[in-house]
Amino acid sequence: MESGRSSDRIAAIFLLLSLAALTLAPLAMPSSYNWIDHTTSESAAQGVPNAWIARLGFASWGMAALLLAARKLRMGEKLGAAALTIFGVSMAGAASFSTKPWEGGSEYSAFADQAHTFFASTMGMAFLIAVISGPAVRRERPHWTEAAAFLAALLMPTVMAVEPTVAGAAQRFMFLFAYIWFFHQSVAATTTRRT
Repeated sequence: MESGRSSDRIAAIFLLLSLAALTLAPLAMPSSYNWIDHTTSESAAQGVPNAWIARLGFASWGMAALLLAARKLRMGEKLGAAALTIFGVSMAGAASFSTKPWEGGSEYSAFADQAHTFFASTMGMAFLIAVISGPAVRRERPHWTEAAAFLAALLMPTVMAVEPTVAGAAQRFMFLFAYIWFFHQSVAATTTRRT
């Protein structure tokens, strides 16, 4: 039981590291980067100075997801564990394979760009499944963090597609609720163990 609490604390540390890295990454970008317009993936793009900061953010978030997946598996929540495992592996994939740079004319690997898109899409679907698996297992109404994260993850990609000039802001809004959900998962698990 103590190892479970320790694992949740480590997951929270990885989440904080991820949040800090993805918050600070835009500050380390070239002046042509605009956080309202450009996504977090673009702050980790190929050939971009300081892209390692956003990549660290992705990798750290992936580690947190894998730790929470292991806890869900121990609790018998197989669907949630599987979804979080896919999310974590996809985050690692998104960190390993970077999107093309936003500035035209720069050389880039089309394979890495396509792989990043694949991992990002898979991650989004896995997150939605992870969020809805909780209320389904408990057979009760979703907690507000689950409802908000689900709605943000469902609606914000549409906003990004329809209005690309605010894609960065929309994605960060979605990520905000995803982080809240992840932190709640960690805290809720620790509280459940103590009662």
